[in-house]
Amino acid sequence: MNKKLLSLLIALLIAAVGFMGYSGYRYYSIQHSYKVADDYRQQLKDIAFSGNNISDVEIVEEADPESENKLKSPLDIDFDELAKQVTPNGKIVGWLYSDNGIINYPVMWSPYENYFLYNNYSGRNTGYGELFIPDYNYTDFSDLNTVIHGHHMQDGSMFYSLQDWLKQDYYEEHPVMWLNTVESGNYMLEIVASCITTSNPDEAGYFAYDFNFPTENDYANWLRNVKSRSYIATNSELHTTDRFVTMSTCAYTDVNARTVVIARLVPAK
Repeated sequence: MNKKLLSLLIALLIAAVGFMGYSGYRYYSIQHSYKVADDYRQQLKDIAFSGNNISDVEIVEEADPESENKLKSPLDIDFDELAKQVTPNGKIVGWLYSDNGIINYPVMWSPYENYFLYNNYSGRNTGYGELFIPDYNYTDFSDLNTVIHGHHMQDGSMFYSLQDWLKQDYYEEHPVMWLNTVESGNYMLEIVASCITTSNPDEAGYFAYDFNFPTENDYANWLRNVKSRSYIATNSELHTTDRFVTMSTCAYTDVNARTVVIARLVPAK
């Protein structure tokens, strides 16, 4: 074997080892960051449920929206204790929960745009942030449409599972979520639509993030869009007296593509 070939093989071997080492380091770093973020969230859950695991909380049979028990939230959140843990750069405004427990997180708000996109409830930059409503939405969920943003985490946390509500069978198994709020009580979230849309207001098809409707007719048009663009069929009739929550996360089919799940706010105990 001549020296040039040997040198090339050695160089390739070093490059391969270096690449494997870098890939391993990147994998470890990502998994470690997931673990750190999850540990912080678990600390908050322990406070929220007064030290009880969510499995210890009595869950009402809420899967059927017609159930007589549908208006009882399965959670009892200690918002006073939670507020003591929150950064002065924002506040906790609610707690969002799906009936299978996959989504089980605080909802934050900050006057600083996208503050909780990367910062957690305590102000630590975890890279993954928290579920949050934008600075322009009212914190009592009194807007006709309140948006809740959250990351599409590859470990299955945060809003990763929103994509499941694009499928009819999954929606039929999980037609509601729950939202306990600090300022306006508890709500059952009756899911009325889901789709992939754009977050860019300059692109065709933008609609899900509208929240300010100058006239009732404008709002009625938005409601028609909600129904017509939905990937799932629901029996919900939408009215201009209703208020909604739009849950949004990245869809990764395009830089501006977002998976959104839209739900009606139904007052609950």
